[in-house]
Amino acid sequence: MQLSEKVDCSKLLLVNGQNLNPAATSKSKWKTRYLQEQLINADYPVMAMALTETWWNSRVEDAQVEVPGYSLFRADREGRPGGGCALLVHRSLIATDKLV
Repeated sequence: MQLSEKVDCSKLLLVNGQNLNPAATSKSKWKTRYLQEQLINADYPVMAMALTETWWNSRVEDAQVEVPGYSLFRADREGRPGGGCALLVHRSLIATDKLV
């Protein structure tokens, strides 16, 4: 990851989401919306948020979990429940999913 000039990278969050299922029928659907609102309405810019235990799979579309102003990178666990992780990176940073 390369950093743009004049970016304060001191605001990083690590969240164990434990089921961030955004589906309308999910009992935990509020978690995804809550985290999105925390990033958008923060008094200070959060440069990146790492999420563990997202429990997302191929049925969860990026549009359901993306946050305006952030790039989304995700690694879902397929084949069994649980697991998965994601990274939301502020768009003022240059981030890529390619190995360097």
